[in-house]
Amino acid sequence: MKLRSLTLSTTLLAILLTNATAQTFLTNGLVAYYPLNGNANDASGHGNNGTVNGATLTQDRFGITNAAYSFNGINNYIGFAGVPTSQVDNWTMTAWVKPASLSQPASLNQVGVAVSLGYNDPINGDGYALCINGPGEATDGQLFGIFGGIAWINSGFTFTSTSEWYQVVMLRNSGVTTFYVNGAPTPNSTTTSPSAPSAFTIGSQTGIRFFNGAIDDVRIYNRALPANEVAELYADEFGFCSPHAAQATAVVTNGFVIAATINDNGCGYSNTPLVLIEGGGGSNATATATIQNGFVTSINIINPGAGY
Repeated sequence: MKLRSLTLSTTLLAILLTNATAQTFLTNGLVAYYPLNGNANDASGHGNNGTVNGATLTQDRFGITNAAYSFNGINNYIGFAGVPTSQVDNWTMTAWVKPASLSQPASLNQVGVAVSLGYNDPINGDGYALCINGPGEATDGQLFGIFGGIAWINSGFTFTSTSEWYQVVMLRNSGVTTFYVNGAPTPNSTTTSPSAPSAFTIGSQTGIRFFNGAIDDVRIYNRALPANEVAELYADEFGFCSPHAAQATAVVTNGFVIAATINDNGCGYSNTPLVLIEGGGGSNATATATIQNGFVTSINIINPGAGY
C-alpha cells in the first residue's frame, strides 16, 4: 500500500508560504533568545547575557558540536543578572531538551528544572519554571510546570527517551497555562496564577533542582504564542524538510486491511492528504491520514475492504 497526497502541488505552495511568513512572528514579543552556540549570549538584541556555571558544550539536535549545553544535574546552570520579563500573564517560554535521565537527580523534590523565571525558595518562591520529574514526584519523566510557592502543574506528557531531543513549551494566555511538546498540545492546563518572577536561570531553579541533560534554543516571549505559531516555531526549529509524499505499508489479516505502518512521514502538508490504497489483489479498503506540523503522524483505517 502506498499513501500519496493527490494535492501535492497545493501542499507545496502552502508550505512555502508558511516558511516565508514564519520569520515575522519569531521576533514578535521575543525578549530573550539563547541559541547556546558556544556561549550563553542573548541573541534577541536585549543584551541579557548569561554566565555559564559548570555546564559544558555539546552537540545539538542536528549533531553540530559546541551548539548546545550539557548539565550534570548536580551543580551546573546558566545564571543571569536580569529577568527578561516580569509578567504573570500572557507569556511564553520554550526550549529544546534532551534528558540524560528520566529519573532526575535526587535533589530538592527530585526535579530537574530546564528553564526558570523564578526565585528558588520552594515555599515562598515566585515566578514559573519548566521541569522534569524524578522519583517521589508523581511519575518519573513527566513534564511539569512550577509556580514558585504556589503550585505544581502536571502537563500530562511523559518523556520516554534519553536519546531524543524534545521541544517543550509552557505559555500563559488570558489566565490559562498550557504546555506543548514538539508543537502539539499536552492534555493538561491550569488557571492557577503565578507570581511575578524575580530571577532567571537555565538548567536549574536559581541554584536548586538541577537539570540532568542537554538544553538548547531557549526563548522567552512577552506574549502568548497561539497554537498555530507554536506549531510553526517547532517546524522552523526542527529544520527544513523538502516537501514530499508520505508512504506506508498495509497490515493485512485474513484478507482485511487492519492497519498501516508508516515508512515515511512525508513533509510539507498544510492540508490532510488523500490516501490511496493500491496493490494486494483486494478492493474497497479506505483510510484517512492525520497530520501534525506538516507530517503524516497516523493512518486510520475506515473500511478494511476484503480479498487482500
